[in-house]
Amino acid sequence: MGLFALLGAGAVLAAATQGPISTIVLMMELTGRDRSFILPLLLIATSATLVARSIEPRSIYDARLTDKEIAARQKLREAVTAPSAVAGKSNT
Repeated sequence: MGLFALLGAGAVLAAATQGPISTIVLMMELTGRDRSFILPLLLIATSATLVARSIEPRSIYDARLTDKEIAARQKLREAVTAPSAVAGKSNT
C-alpha cells in the first residue's frame, strides 16, 4: 500500500469519525508497516479532524444517533396524538 493512499485513507477516516487517535491506531495496526509514517499520519488526521469539525460539529456516529432519535420522537408523537384524536370521537 502506497504512503499517499495510506494517508488519504487515514484522512477520510479521521474526518468522518472525528476521532484522530483511533484513526492513527487503526491505520498502524492495519498496515503493519514500519513506523516511519506516524508523523505525516498525525498531521493529516489532526488537520482532517479540525476541518471536519469546522464544517460539521457532529461525527458520523453522532449524526446517525441524532437522526434515529428524531425518528423515534416523531413516532412517539404520532403514537400519543393518534389515540387522543380517536378518544375524542368515542361511540358511547
